[in-house]
Amino acid sequence: MRTILVTGASGGLAQEMVKLLPNDQLILLGRNKEKLAQLYGNHPNVEWIEIDITDDSALEALVADLYLRYGKIDVLINNAGYGIFEDFDQISDQDIHQMFEVNTFALINLSRLVASRMKEIRKGHVINIVSMAGLIATAKSSLYSATKFAAIGFSNALRLELMPYGVYLTTVNPGPIRTAFFDQADPDGATSSRLTAFF
Repeated sequence: MRTILVTGASGGLAQEMVKLLPNDQLILLGRNKEKLAQLYGNHPNVEWIEIDITDDSALEALVADLYLRYGKIDVLINNAGYGIFEDFDQISDQDIHQMFEVNTFALINLSRLVASRMKEIRKGHVINIVSMAGLIATAKSSLYSATKFAAIGFSNALRLELMPYGVYLTTVNPGPIRTAFFDQADPDGATSSRLTAFF
C-alpha cells in the first residue's frame, strides 16, 4: 500500500483524484477539517489534517510527524492553489503575497521537505499540479501566471536534481477544469469562458 500525501484536498480536482486511489493510504491536507471529514469520512485508509500550508514551521512539524507514524511518503501531490483573474493594476499587495504563499512557496517548501527524504532512500514521486497558465499567460492572469511560471521553473530544476536518485517529479499543467475554482477566481465568468475557448 502506497502512502500518498495530497494538499488542497477539499478542492474538486482532489476529490476526483481520491476516487482513483481507493487502495492507498491517503493523507489529505486542507484548511477545514469539518469539510474534509464530510468529503472523505466514508473513504477507507484516509487521514485528513487541517493545516495552513503557508505556515512553514507547521509544515515542517507535520512532515516529521508523518514520517514517524507512517515511515514513508511514496507520493506527494502538491494540489493546493487558487487564482484571482483581475487587471494588473487592480491587484493588491496582499493578493500578491497571499497567492505566492499558497501557489508557489508552499509547493516549494513541501517539495523540499518530502523530496529530501525521498532522495535519502532513493525512491518516491512528487507530482506538482500547476497550470497551463504557467506556460501561456493570458490577459488578467498576470499574478496567477507569475505564481505558476515560478512553480514550473522550480519543478523543472528539481526534476533534474532528483533524477540521479531514482526520485521522479511530474508537473501537471491542466487548462480550465469544471470545479469551484472559477467561482472565486472569476465570479462573472468572463475570463473562464475566454480561457476555455483559448485552450
